[in-house]
Amino acid sequence: MKNIFIIDIDTKERVGMIDFLPRREERIIINYHGRNLEYKVGCVVCHPSENGILVFVNLVDNYYEKIIKNIKW
Repeated sequence: MKNIFIIDIDTKERVGMIDFLPRREERIIINYHGRNLEYKVGCVVCHPSENGILVFVNLVDNYYEKIIKNIKW
């Protein structure tokens, strides 16, 4: 399986890696520097020379993170 890297479009830095392939417009929550940040997928690009896939994301308001915290598991 290829490496799947999460890249923040605004800061141009890698904010994490995942083990699934998200679709465009999906939201994902990444733990970055001890904080759960919610991102929206903008673009998914195959990068053959790195044997990986780049998922470009934009930081969005933590709407779903707030809902998840209130779930009674």
